[in-house]
Amino acid sequence: MNTLFFLLSKVFWTLVQPLSLLIILIGFAILALYRGRIGFARRVLVGVSCAFLLIGFFPIGNLVLEPLETRFSIQPDPPSPKTIIVLGGSEDIKPSSHSLMPALNDAGERPIYGIALATQFPDATLIFTGGSGSVLDQHLSGADVVRELVERFPTLTNDVVFEDRSRNTHENAIYTLNELEDQIQSPILLITSAFHMPRSVRVFCNSGYTGLIPYPVDHLSTGRVLTPRWDPISNFSDLSTGIREWIGLFVYYVTGRIDTFFPKATC
Repeated sequence: MNTLFFLLSKVFWTLVQPLSLLIILIGFAILALYRGRIGFARRVLVGVSCAFLLIGFFPIGNLVLEPLETRFSIQPDPPSPKTIIVLGGSEDIKPSSHSLMPALNDAGERPIYGIALATQFPDATLIFTGGSGSVLDQHLSGADVVRELVERFPTLTNDVVFEDRSRNTHENAIYTLNELEDQIQSPILLITSAFHMPRSVRVFCNSGYTGLIPYPVDHLSTGRVLTPRWDPISNFSDLSTGIREWIGLFVYYVTGRIDTFFPKATC
């Protein structure tokens, strides 16, 4: 069931993310032109062009991301933890495999803050959880990439352990608890991207964790600001990230992985 859920989520998101939808609509317009439906094709292409220009000029993603990223406050001076759990998703696996050096993506703050906090709290156990999010390529996990990164910090004295099978947030929580339960003690610092924190907190709480302290990093939003800027790549990326997380919250709620649609309470 977990594998089916993973595969369906990949296919679904491939089809419904904003840029994919615009490309699909362009395909419909081309088909309409081929069949001689000039008026329909014109309306579709005008709509796609307007949507592209709107998203390209205005950081609409700010409006989508801001409620997610402010749901849990930043922890500048967190209480001393016994366990630090860092969620995967920051690893750029293909470049890492090609270059034989650990490569991080835009969420690279996750392991960086994890290592920094482990240095600050040397008695805490540091746990990285994350397998491969690829449907076709499972030979290298996110945990493998982070393991290579951690090895470049020889002064790190913490116990560092890795969970390398999980493919999504639910599996992060379940597999980490099942495999490393004896090494998990409260209080627990949970580190992930700020937009991802509400869903992560509730998944971990529902999976049996206690004493969870959210530590959001990797903030993307600049507030509810729509100052025009021509930056279509960043604007589409932020909007896609926000929409994907809201969809993730909804799906996790209706499938019972979390017990409230927009979590705020910790455990």
